[in-house]
This record gives sequence, structure tokens and C-alpha cells, in this order.
Amino acid sequence: TVALDLDGALREWDGQVWTKKAPLPSPGFRAGATMSYDPIRQVLVLFGGLIAAVGTSNELWEWDGIGWTPRPSGTAPPPRFLHGAAFDEARGVVVVYGGRSSISNPITFYGDIWEWDGTNWVERIPENITALPAPHSRHAMDYDSLRRVTVVTGGVSPTATLDETWEWDGRFWRLRAPSNSPGANVLQNRTLVYDAGRDMLHAISGAPFHLALRYASPPGVLQSPASVTATEGQPAAFSVLTEPLIGVEHQWRRNGVAIAGATSAGFGIAAVTAGDQGVYDVVVSLAGHDPF
Repeated sequence: TVALDLDGALREWDGQVWTKKAPLPSPGFRAGATMSYDPIRQVLVLFGGLIAAVGTSNELWEWDGIGWTPRPSGTAPPPRFLHGAAFDEARGVVVVYGGRSSISNPITFYGDIWEWDGTNWVERIPENITALPAPHSRHAMDYDSLRRVTVVTGGVSPTATLDETWEWDGRFWRLRAPSNSPGANVLQNRTLVYDAGRDMLHAISGAPFHLALRYASPPGVLQSPASVTATEGQPAAFSVLTEPLIGVEHQWRRNGVAIAGATSAGFGIAAVTAGDQGVYDVVVSLAGHDPF
């Protein structure tokens, strides 16, 4: 575990003691920057922040455990602070979202998404451009490795504090509907950490709050099964489309009773008989979670 000190030095926690390291060159102290660990390249990635007497920055630095290296960025996100960042394990990129341009007017709130692959920055344009989170800053953000999504929650927009939870999968934004929420005030100036062992996000801001990704409302069914009418002797086929999550389970049922062996995304009857008539549905769940 590492932390950036007020004097710009790095402190490392090994489980017992903090060790101060101050090699040069160094990014120095900056407020509202983000740090994300890239386990593939085994470096800590620091981006942006507000530097005293300078303003906001779009510098990117990497820490390898020995020293800092400034990375040439070429095309890069606009300078910002109070943004969010998280490492997407499935796609091997650091995802940066939101933030604000300065501490005083004129202020721009950002709603753009940028990804750093260790060499280049790429701006991602969501495919669902009609359903997007409002540009905002001070939000909580981390990566859910089980569901393979980056989670963004809380923060402030130009006009309001926010009590929303969004997920980014590299292509689409999706607004979630948790049955309970920390509340807008709790989710400002916060930390969000994903606990893979318990499949839970921990949001800490003054009072701790556990934001569990176990929703009562359907979060992952993208296309429900369609009704099928078939005459005797004809085939009948059903299918369901869900988010591509690890551990998705299916169980098809007839008249509320599980059909033995029918545990894939599709179910079919080669030749319908009179005895096959009934109401068919599918129960979709994540391993160890309630069905959705």
C-alpha cells in the first residue's frame, strides 16, 4: 500500500510499518490526483492533480518500487483534478473518468472517459450516448473484477450532489439501482475499494458504508426470452442474453419446475409434443448470489 505525502514523498506500508521514499525526479505534492496499480506492468500509475502555483496537471508518472518515471503522453486528457481512476483487469488499462478543470472560475466539469494502456492514451466514446452520467467530480471509483466493470458512485455535478451508481464495461455506461444507497453527502470526498473475497464494494467517507452489488432489481438481463408458439412435431427454442459476467448460471423451468440439464443460455425442444405445453422461464444468477 502506498500514499503520497504532503511533501511529495511516497510512503509504503508493508503491513507493519510505513517507509518513506523520496527519490528524484518526483511528481511532487499535488491535490486531487489519482493513483492506480497496474499488476500487469507492476507499476503504480499517478495521473493529474492540482499543483500549487501551477494549476491542474495532466502529467502521468509511474512508480516501479524504486523510482518515479514521467511518461510522455502525446494525446492526453485535459488537465484535471478530483477525478477518478481504476485499473480494468480484464482489458489491462487504467480508466480515468470525470474531474474538474480548475479550483476557481471558469470551471469545466468533465464527463469524458480516457484509458491508459501503458503506452498511449485513448479516449473512449460510449456506444449508448443517450444514457450517460452527468459530468462530475469528487466521485468514488473502483474496478469490480467479478463482474468486470468499473463502478462510479456519488460525487458532485455543476448543480447538485449525486446519489447515483454507474458501471462502465469499456463500451457502455449502465445506471444501477441498488435497493439502498449511502446518500449524496456520504459519497463526496470518499474512497471506494472492491473486496474480491466477499464480492463487495466498501465506500468510506466519514461514516463507512458497504455498497453491495447484489441488487433486487434485474441488473444483468439484456434480452429476455421471447414467447414461442409451435405445433406438434415442430422444434421450439428459447434463449436469454445476459451481461458477460464470471459465474453466470442459468436454470430453465417449465411451469415453475426446474428442467433437468437445462442450465445454459439456450434451451430447445427438438420436436414438440402435447405434453410439452406449458409456461417456460429461466432463472439467471451469479454463483453465490440471489437470482436476477
